[in-house]
Amino acid sequence: MENQELYVKKREDHIAKLKQEASLVKKDEHDYLKKNYEIFKNYKKFQSDSALHYIMLCRQLALKNSDSSSIAVSLDLAWIYSSIGRYIEAEHVLQQLNPTTLSSTLLPQYYETYSAFYSHYGQSNNHEKYYQASERYRDSLLMVLDPQSSQFKSATAIKILFQGQREEAKTLFKAMWKENKEDLEQRALIAYFIGLIYKQEKI
Repeated sequence: MENQELYVKKREDHIAKLKQEASLVKKDEHDYLKKNYEIFKNYKKFQSDSALHYIMLCRQLALKNSDSSSIAVSLDLAWIYSSIGRYIEAEHVLQQLNPTTLSSTLLPQYYETYSAFYSHYGQSNNHEKYYQASERYRDSLLMVLDPQSSQFKSATAIKILFQGQREEAKTLFKAMWKENKEDLEQRALIAYFIGLIYKQEKI
């Protein structure tokens, strides 16, 4: 509990610092977008309402640019929408994107976001077809990731877990826990799935 409170305080202090920095670069649209996107990333799996507010702000700023930042921001917006149950809005955003036109750097985010969308939607109605769709997009994600990356390893472990191979998944997650000592977001994800495995073992 103490560690959790320390983590929350550290995150809140960092966000406050980022907001101060953002106010100083407000006249520079590029730097203002970059700084507000940092704020969003810190809120993303911390406070959904605040994350939505800042990604909407980022989208307004990104749409003024002709680079790929608007696509990345749109994918983040779709992820937030689906995570809070606004599935129609999430699907609307995703359907506006054409994967054949996306760069190799954006394809992983596209597949990961679609996989998350169907997973979230499946959890809301417990229809197997949506879980199957989520897994198809996870397979596509694995095809475009670097096999040595932590994202590839976590996606593989999640896939193995959902296939019912709990012991194999547990081994992978524990190895990743040791490898990701500094990445708090990754460790939070790993801890969630390890906890899920232990919960399933008690059923």
